[in-house]
Amino acid sequence: MANFRIRVGLNRGRGAFGYRELSVLSEEVNSFLRSLGEDAGLSGDDNQWLAKDIADGSFLSDATPAFDVSDEHAALLESMTNAIVHGDEPRAIELGVRERTRFKYESLAKKAATTKIPVDVGLYGDSGTIEWVGVVPEVAHRLTENISPYLDYMGAVQGVIHVIFKESDPPHFKLRDSVTGDLVDCFYKPEHYASILRALHRKDDRVHVAGLVRASRIDKKIESLKVTRVESPGEFSDADFEAFFGCAPAMTGEIDSADFIERGRHDA
Repeated sequence: MANFRIRVGLNRGRGAFGYRELSVLSEEVNSFLRSLGEDAGLSGDDNQWLAKDIADGSFLSDATPAFDVSDEHAALLESMTNAIVHGDEPRAIELGVRERTRFKYESLAKKAATTKIPVDVGLYGDSGTIEWVGVVPEVAHRLTENISPYLDYMGAVQGVIHVIFKESDPPHFKLRDSVTGDLVDCFYKPEHYASILRALHRKDDRVHVAGLVRASRIDKKIESLKVTRVESPGEFSDADFEAFFGCAPAMTGEIDSADFIERGRHDA
């Protein structure tokens, strides 16, 4: 068994910086390392990362998996990291580094530039020497410049209309996704306005919004939707509820519904 490590430096060689920036950058580093570990075939507890051998002054530490990994995994992680920090997209693709991981590395580089707190990766040599490489947007962008950060597809989202901006250009509303709880920007055309008004007739009505969905490749979240259809289920009456009974007579097999329910309660 072997272990893999890289040296991580936050604000290396500089003075103090805020806890908020430390928290943001640490989360970005962890997110990138976990994605890299998945690319190398690590999963579960094997893909937990620790900060070890923390030095005084700047925040310097070794980033290493929580448990020893196989020699093959260690060698693959080393090759992947080398390709990533040097912006070698062809080599990264050849080694199996996913688009998601490359975008996460670019996100880390942009966050470091925004916070003005430099992040460096130290690559260990055979003799224990360290080659420091700065995590900078110009290099990180080489890994993603040939792919779009978004995925567009025809789909739908269900949720509650949170707020509508009918005078904006283009007009849109924010939909609270019933599954994720995220707010999704839904851009509509004038012919959809009547359907939106019907959906707003009752405060908590859930609506089904279909159209061209744009999702982030980085975090797999839906960012926006160009509306083609807005549908509201309308009011669900007692008659609608009663209509469900008996609609699937063969569902319980040879036993009647009462026995089926009783068995389910007993098993629970």
